[in-house]
Amino acid sequence: MCTNKFLRSLTAVAVVLVAVLFTACNKDSVKKDVFRGYAQKGPFAAGSSVTISELKTDLTQTGKTYITTISDNSGSFELTSIELVSNYVQLKVEGNYFHEFAGMVTYSPITLYTLVDVANINSANVNVLTHLEKPRVEYLVKQEKKSFSAAKKQAQQEVLAIFGFTPSNTSSEALDLTNDGMLLAISSILVAVPYYSFTDLMELMANISEDIKTDGILNNTALGTKLINCAKDICTDDGSIFYTLENARRNMEAKYPNITIPDFESYIRSFANSGLYPK
Repeated sequence: MCTNKFLRSLTAVAVVLVAVLFTACNKDSVKKDVFRGYAQKGPFAAGSSVTISELKTDLTQTGKTYITTISDNSGSFELTSIELVSNYVQLKVEGNYFHEFAGMVTYSPITLYTLVDVANINSANVNVLTHLEKPRVEYLVKQEKKSFSAAKKQAQQEVLAIFGFTPSNTSSEALDLTNDGMLLAISSILVAVPYYSFTDLMELMANISEDIKTDGILNNTALGTKLINCAKDICTDDGSIFYTLENARRNMEAKYPNITIPDFESYIRSFANSGLYPK
């Protein structure tokens, strides 16, 4: 009789513990009915793939992923019914993109990343700034034990400093090519460098990210010189049919006929005249 009472009591305790644990897990989970954003180098083309991977606090992957595709040629994507244990995620976009100088979608696909805390937001964009800052953020979190928010802010400041730009009060994943001239300027400079120096775009961005990863400074002055010389070439009529400020604006305005394209030209001119890197 005592044994049965003991077993019943033990069972009741187990049920309570399971209920408590279940409630705790639900309480800590991050749920999103809808999560959306834009993937932009220029805007990624319809059909490009988007993968959201859940991350642990040390920014390693948990193995949980959600996959969708770009729904139109503005680069927009949307996922529904997302449930995560962690509020940190990695967005990964793979596909072709609109080239602002060529005025067409590229034939060669690229991959861009974003690291983001989704606890209090329902949207995040993927762009060249989020991509360039990713390895630096990971280093600051893993090696220097910075908080995620502090690492993100510092990494953005350091990437912008490469171009001599003032730190933004807006996170990189909240910036949009169609309303932020600074982002469009950096995006345009990066995509033009391969034309002038026969460098692959992904290789260029990888070299920049790797160089700044441990100290936040672009120590490779030859790389910096490539960037600034490219900006100078874009600002002057060097005989190029495509790589001019006027052509980039014309193509962006044709791509977004109902949107006022921001002033990106002054940012490119500012970098070109900054004297940040040797000739």
